[in-house]
Amino acid sequence: MEQIFFRMHVRVSRILTRMAGGKTRIALETTLFVIAMGLLCLLTFLHINFVSAHGQAGCLHEYMPKTLPHLLHIQVEPDKDSWLSLEDFFSATTPRPVRNAYVFAMQKGLLTMVEYPDDMPALEIAHVSIPMSSECFGLPNLGTAWAWSIFLDKVVGFDTIIINNLIRITNGGKGYLLNEGTKDTYNLNYASEFRATTSTWYSLVAYKLGIFCTVLFLFFSTTTLVSFILRETQQRMLKFTILLQHHIRHRLPYMKLVLSHIIESLVFVPIMVGMLFFLFEFFKDQLLAFIVMSLAWLCELYSVVCVRTWLSLTFFPPLFLLYFSMFHVYFFCFPFGFSYTALWTTIVLLVHTMLLFLNRFEIPALHDGLVSAQTPRQFVLAPAI
Repeated sequence: MEQIFFRMHVRVSRILTRMAGGKTRIALETTLFVIAMGLLCLLTFLHINFVSAHGQAGCLHEYMPKTLPHLLHIQVEPDKDSWLSLEDFFSATTPRPVRNAYVFAMQKGLLTMVEYPDDMPALEIAHVSIPMSSECFGLPNLGTAWAWSIFLDKVVGFDTIIINNLIRITNGGKGYLLNEGTKDTYNLNYASEFRATTSTWYSLVAYKLGIFCTVLFLFFSTTTLVSFILRETQQRMLKFTILLQHHIRHRLPYMKLVLSHIIESLVFVPIMVGMLFFLFEFFKDQLLAFIVMSLAWLCELYSVVCVRTWLSLTFFPPLFLLYFSMFHVYFFCFPFGFSYTALWTTIVLLVHTMLLFLNRFEIPALHDGLVSAQTPRQFVLAPAI
């Protein structure tokens, strides 16, 4: 198996050197680092302005009614003189999905009644329209510039901003919010529960310790399962290939061999599905959980195939754990923060780290013969005492 992984490493290195020279790879590595730092700065600005207590959370209070009705319909609309409003003009003849529209209610069951207001005339429904040019969506020293409005509308979205404003307006978080476009439902009651569980110093310390244990559990359980499935499937595929060549060479029937291989491979399907559903329940967001599992697969595959020099073996796993932990600490400490921005920052940082180790250590070691078929990995022996 180690020889197979080594040949895969050789192929990856050759493909990378053919596609881009040394200077191009260094330029790509630098570009990824700049993008990662830009995403990190963006996450910091977004969190400070729209999530933290010192930001603008609660700024939308001026648009809200004095007393919250049974149903509150919130629509974020572009200004009439903005070019974003021209999309409605050009697409007037074609149906468009609902965007930047939300429904808030104290009870979750009332969220579905916004489409049938005539069936329950006793329901109080208030409609609120918030312009994108509102100062509540702006940044200090930038305001609501057209470039920022486009970026906020097309990339970041308004979900997190609306959620944190409603948490502040309802005095700690109450009710439910439905995004009419994506049909995602957010339980704002979790914010008040989160605040209650961290109200004292000892409960806060216990919560931080729980986050530490949870991150370690997620890291080691996910990477161990991925590594186990990867190695077992590769070993079974290698065994199947050798047996299939033997059967074909000696003109033996191989249908039974193929069926047995398929049945044995199906054993790993429940493991993968169980791990995926576990992450679904853990993150409460299916897309986020799928991306996290895919990231674990990518890093584990990179570790098995490309991590071969002693410097990579020493530093890549701790860096992977560091970036993985940074994302999960942010996710658990700020459940209504900009999780996707934090996740994309982590992804770019990890891709930059992979390319860094390939450029600086793995490809030069392969060219210099430090890593070869006879010594597929370098191992550092501890000095004798």
